Amino acid sequence: FDWLVQRINKAVANDDEEQNIERRFGHKYIGVLDIFGFEIMERNSFEQLLINYTNEKLQQHFNRHTFKEETHLYTEEGIDFEPIAFIDNQPILDLIEKRPDGILLLLDDEITAPKGNDAKWLSKCEGVHAGKSEWLSLTEKHASASGRAAIPNKIHKNYEQQQQQEDFFGVTHYAGDVKYISTNFCHKNKDPLGRNLYDLMALEAPGFDIVSQNLFPPLGTIPRRQPTIAGQFRKQLTSLMKIIDAASPCYIRCIKPNSKLCSGLFETASKTPA
Repeated sequence: FDWLVQRINKAVANDDEEQNIERRFGHKYIGVLDIFGFEIMERNSFEQLLINYTNEKLQQHFNRHTFKEETHLYTEEGIDFEPIAFIDNQPILDLIEKRPDGILLLLDDEITAPKGNDAKWLSKCEGVHAGKSEWLSLTEKHASASGRAAIPNKIHKNYEQQQQQEDFFGVTHYAGDVKYISTNFCHKNKDPLGRNLYDLMALEAPGFDIVSQNLFPPLGTIPRRQPTIAGQFRKQLTSLMKIIDAASPCYIRCIKPNSKLCSGLFETASKTPA
């Protein structure tokens, strides 16, 4: 996927940028970022946590930029106003990403530990974060140990038919409480391509075409510990936020023309922002 993105960027870059595609951020440009919104589904897993983590970052940037801009405008126009208070979601971000005990960092540690598994990771998270308002109680067995109220165990309609009970945890996101099923978190956080196989595909030898070498650039002396999915995601998100923080953002608010989700109809009484 990374190789494909690089190829597309190279194809649309101008002549000066072709030599070094990363230089494109040294020029003036207009970028479009589609904020896809928080996901609160019937069954939430590792993927939803990463999506909601991204939205927490973007929501924080939006809040700070928008309220700061409004305050500056009122001050310039000499309008008397009370300081605008807004929800700071930094504690939620700390819960997810702050070293050394953010839940994604604990997850990275767990998959490298001997016999690491979802239950052990969940227990460590509860031990570190129990009592924080951003962390919701777990299943009955975990909640009873911590003395906190438990989230009901029935997480979907056919729960009673399941042979195996699934543990889950909750996070109080900016958009609301979300329950995450912890099953397979460790498995989903692993990059399935082993380092030995990666090094084989990166060989510069007859029979290995240039596409393979571009897809698998040699890692050389980089430590053999494989990067995790969450680790790569955090790195990419940090890079994205640096670009956004250095830009001059303008936000486009979408308007839902009607509640029936059909074309050619505009309900003037609703005009609800998306």
